[in-house]
Amino acid sequence: MNIIELMVAEHSNITRVLNVVRNASYGILKGDAINYQDFDQMIDFIKNYADVHHHGKEEKFLFKETVDNLGNLANKLVTHGMLVEHDFGRLYISELTNALLKVKDGDDMSKIDVIANGSLTPTLLIVSHKASNGFIFLSISYLPIARSTTIRYNSNEVII
Repeated sequence: MNIIELMVAEHSNITRVLNVVRNASYGILKGDAINYQDFDQMIDFIKNYADVHHHGKEEKFLFKETVDNLGNLANKLVTHGMLVEHDFGRLYISELTNALLKVKDGDDMSKIDVIANGSLTPTLLIVSHKASNGFIFLSISYLPIARSTTIRYNSNEVII
């Protein structure tokens, strides 16, 4: 499996978990009790797998190599698209975490923040990855990258 195939597979895993977060948020909207343990596990997955593991590879390797090979076009896409999306994802998860803590401490009004961050976050990230820069970016990234670069990425996959 090359780096692009791996990244696409990871996007699929992330999308599946984001759909679980969205469904849990919908449950709260319908009046279900908040399952804090489930949310803790979902947030842990997003922070560690999606952000540290997956975004780490994108930010440390793929984005740099793509900008080096494609130049200004890729730089704009990375700087004003992908990195902004990553930062928004981090913000949404932070806000979701804070809202859950507030509800747990008795602030019932913060349920709306749990629902908002738990439903809009996956929707926006899923739509942006599918419709715009996510899969398109991975496709254009791979075109100019030499085989030696892919091998270098692949050799680093084991230690990331």
